[in-house]
Amino acid sequence: MGATVPSGPVRWRRAVMAAPRSAVLSALVVLAGCSAAPDGSSGEAPPGSFAAYQVQKAALAARWGGVAATLPSDLPHAGSARYSGVMSLRLESAGGDLPVHGALTLDVAFASSSLTGVAQGFVGQGGTSYSGSLSISNGVIDRTADPSVSYSFSANMGGTLSGGGDSFAISADLNGDFLGPSHGGVTGPVAGSAVSSFGTGYLFGDFIAAR
Repeated sequence: MGATVPSGPVRWRRAVMAAPRSAVLSALVVLAGCSAAPDGSSGEAPPGSFAAYQVQKAALAARWGGVAATLPSDLPHAGSARYSGVMSLRLESAGGDLPVHGALTLDVAFASSSLTGVAQGFVGQGGTSYSGSLSISNGVIDRTADPSVSYSFSANMGGTLSGGGDSFAISADLNGDFLGPSHGGVTGPVAGSAVSSFGTGYLFGDFIAAR
């Protein structure tokens, strides 16, 4: 079964989320202490592994965790930017919570206040690789948003991830903020559903990326 992507993203107020952006990023910094290789040695984690994504995410969180959200009204009205980073998801499966990390790319067109992107290369905590990708579409920047109350941009995300003998047809929304006076980073939450052999289960997570 393919993923069904809604016609427009859902914009969340911050009160909808269980924790504010600062708390999420502070928690991610703790991952910097978990950079050992999967076998418990001190060697570097294999590229694209769950542990390598953790290290990358912790480094991004350490860089951007204390940086204030950019006021959307201060964003440029011309040009574009590409942000690269990590998306982390928890999928509800027949075996319980399934944590996965993947590589995120977001492309922002400031002239049209729009964004698109893709998340792919997902790997589970147990080392399972998931083929397929999640397309990010219908992204919109709200230049009137107050970052202390609501997120500065929103988008749809959909696609199918397959691995470990199962497939997950995903339909979700992501919301986020730009970070810093030069909008050098982006971060925010993800929520939606994932249809698998388990049935229709929840999906939630977060992302962080930088130019």
